[in-house]
Amino acid sequence: MSQDNRVDIDITDELDRRIHAHLDGLETDLLTLLRTLTVEQRKELHKLGQKNYGLLGKAVEYSAQNPEMVPVFLNVQHLNRDVNSNSRLSSYQRRLQPMMVALDDTIMLTGAEALQGAMKFYQNVKLLAANGVVKAKAIYEDLAVRFPGGRRKKPAPDGDAT
Repeated sequence: MSQDNRVDIDITDELDRRIHAHLDGLETDLLTLLRTLTVEQRKELHKLGQKNYGLLGKAVEYSAQNPEMVPVFLNVQHLNRDVNSNSRLSSYQRRLQPMMVALDDTIMLTGAEALQGAMKFYQNVKLLAANGVVKAKAIYEDLAVRFPGGRRKKPAPDGDAT
């Protein structure tokens, strides 16, 4: 049975360098702006969603048209900056999300295919070792202790037989 090959990519050193350069740029330009929240902090925040975009837009519009109605504790410049930042960050997220899903899926697929190849090699070495191939026996024994769920060396008894 041949090995499945649903993904066949070759990330050259040059491509790897270019991708890392792009990621370095994102870390420098974007990651320094971003914040992380605890689960509790996320629960406490008001969520901006489709249902309240209208409220946000109209409140910003009315606050610009009616500055006398803006409470003294509300900084309209900060409000406008938050609205602009949210819009731009959301557009970055929309562009990155499909890449992250594809990246996760491709990592899973390449890992599965690599492990499938390793398992085929292991099974062949196991068969060769069972048929008396000396070199295969040493390789099999080394791989067998690393095999997930495979046999493990049992701890030596402590000498106190009961």
